[in-house]
Amino acid sequence: MSTTTITPESAEHIGTGIQPAVLAAPEAAEYIGTTAGTLAQWRHRGQGPAFLRMGRAVRYRRVDLDAYLEALVAETMAEIHRD
Repeated sequence: MSTTTITPESAEHIGTGIQPAVLAAPEAAEYIGTTAGTLAQWRHRGQGPAFLRMGRAVRYRRVDLDAYLEALVAETMAEIHRD
């Protein structure tokens, strides 16, 4: 069973069809197709998408997640064209 945590950032968008610009790690992981644990490992290693620290909370901006995914596509295409 999947649960969703309502945060102040997301509560204002309920029922509006608007997605929040800042996501908690579990939502960010789902957005890019990985797990929150993988995101934690990447943060520890200095890899993965850019993130924000708000006190002890870790948040990801949607624009940073999109940029991270675009960079992966660009790297992959560059590798294909090198061969």
